[in-house]
Amino acid sequence: MPEHAEIYPPCPKRSPTQPTKILQTNLASNPTLSLPETIKTRLPSVHFTPEDSTPSIPTPAKLSESSALWGLLGTFSAVIAEGRYSIPEQNVIVDVHSATLFPMSALLAKIEGKGVWDAEVKGRMLYLDLGGIREPYRSLASNIYKTKDNRFFHLHGSLNTTNTLHMLSLPQHRPDLTTANSIKEIYRTAVAEHTAARLDTEANDFWRQPGTICYTQE
Repeated sequence: MPEHAEIYPPCPKRSPTQPTKILQTNLASNPTLSLPETIKTRLPSVHFTPEDSTPSIPTPAKLSESSALWGLLGTFSAVIAEGRYSIPEQNVIVDVHSATLFPMSALLAKIEGKGVWDAEVKGRMLYLDLGGIREPYRSLASNIYKTKDNRFFHLHGSLNTTNTLHMLSLPQHRPDLTTANSIKEIYRTAVAEHTAARLDTEANDFWRQPGTICYTQE
C-alpha cells in the first residue's frame, strides 16, 4: 500500500445525477436567465458521459458539476443549428472530463510534445497573452485576500486583469515589484479597504470580472 494511502483516501465516485440535476433544476428554473421555452423543453435530453467516474482534479470545488453549463450551451447551439439549417433534432452529449479540464486546457496543451512553459514554446505563445497575465504582478491578482469586514474574497483577474486593477484603483503594471510577497501585500492592502459584499457586487455586476466571497460549506 502506498505511504500516502491513509492520508489521501480513495476519491468517491462522481454522482452521474449532479450535472443533470443542476441543469434541469437550478439553471432551468433560474429567473435571471430567462431561458426560452424551446430551450427548457430540450434540457431533459442532455446526457453526461461517462456516467460513473472518479473525480479527476483534487479539489472541493464542483468543477465536474459545472459541466451542466456546457450542457446548457450545447442545447442553445443545437436549437440554433436546427432552426438555421433545417436539420433534425440533435443530441447533446457532454464529456465530463473534458468539461472539467477546460479551464486548464491552455496549460495542458502541447506543441510537438512540449508544454506552453517550455522555453522553445513560450515565445511563440506570447501573442495569446492579451491580458499580460505572464506578469507576476497581474497574475497574482487572482488570489484570496482578507476584506475590511474580516471576511475573505476570491479576487480574480481572469485572463485580463485590467478591470480588476481599475476596480482596486491600482496601477496596471508594477515592474519594480519582484517578489510574490511584495506583490501580494499590494493586493492585501487594496482589498482590505473594501467589504466582501461590495467587492462581490463591484467585480461581478459592474466590472464583469469573476470573483466571489469565500463561503463556508454551510
